Amino acid sequence: MARMSGRKPKKMMTSEDTHRFIRVRVSHNGSTTSTNHHILDIGRQMSAMNRRLYRQGGTYHIANISIIDTAGDVDISFSGLPNTWPVHAAWKQAFQLWKKQRASVQDVSNLSSKWSDFKVYLSDASRTYGVLGFRDSENDGISSGDWDYSKMFLDEDGDNTDDFTLHMMGANNGSLPDGTCVSASLLANFEDVLQIPQSEPDVPANANISLFTLMARAGADTELNKDLVDAMEIDNEIPPYSQTFVPGAKTSGGDPWVYRETSIKAAEQPAVMIPGFAVPLGLVDVKTISSAGTSTNPKYIDLLIELVPGSYKGIQYESWA
Repeated sequence: MARMSGRKPKKMMTSEDTHRFIRVRVSHNGSTTSTNHHILDIGRQMSAMNRRLYRQGGTYHIANISIIDTAGDVDISFSGLPNTWPVHAAWKQAFQLWKKQRASVQDVSNLSSKWSDFKVYLSDASRTYGVLGFRDSENDGISSGDWDYSKMFLDEDGDNTDDFTLHMMGANNGSLPDGTCVSASLLANFEDVLQIPQSEPDVPANANISLFTLMARAGADTELNKDLVDAMEIDNEIPPYSQTFVPGAKTSGGDPWVYRETSIKAAEQPAVMIPGFAVPLGLVDVKTISSAGTSTNPKYIDLLIELVPGSYKGIQYESWA
């Protein structure tokens, strides 16, 4: 009879092991400007709440958001990255360069970090936004550890190096060649190296008088064939998108793209629930517009964000790595 192993079977992680409701409190000051921005980094909050690392590099999924506002009217929107192939491609190229740069040091120094993770900002502006953190029912927060955003390093002159953070949308903050870059835009730099596709369809100029065009219908309706080819020569010769500009880079839609937006009239309907959406990299720009609140007496809007359950540590998430 085979002997039973004394090793305990590994426990499979289920949604019951995971707290997937993120409650945050947005503090709005309408005395200086009616528009405020805050950033929600889902991986950061899930890591702190569940005491395990949730990596940034992938797509998170919000099931719904409850919004509660009892202190005045507010317009609120939730924005983030376009969920497009250039966004994924730019991130993957930067991720590979980041790993390669770190590997060159690890080979000689044997340095490593258990909690190492490639993390970028949503936009250059978002680097200075207030960060939304988890709050309990009495609006107390929880302690958290390191969540350092990644840096790249460039050799300036052999003796000095320049370091800078990374963000996805918009333009670079500073110049990479001049060594003044504070934060580099991954989409802007991806746009700079993107190959321009050939115009399609590539119809030869003399196609309309070709023997094969004229004889294609065995002598019947040859004038129709000629008219069709004439139209094909001039219609849709370039793709239905810009060949030189990447959406989300620089000034081509370079601010976060809106996923959901709503207005709340506190005296009529102080609470609403909006449907969820996919969140590339788990980064959400929460924008509020209201004239209420001051720096000493801010207006508060409470958000309860439910994540979709799934197989990645209890939630739905698709890795980009």
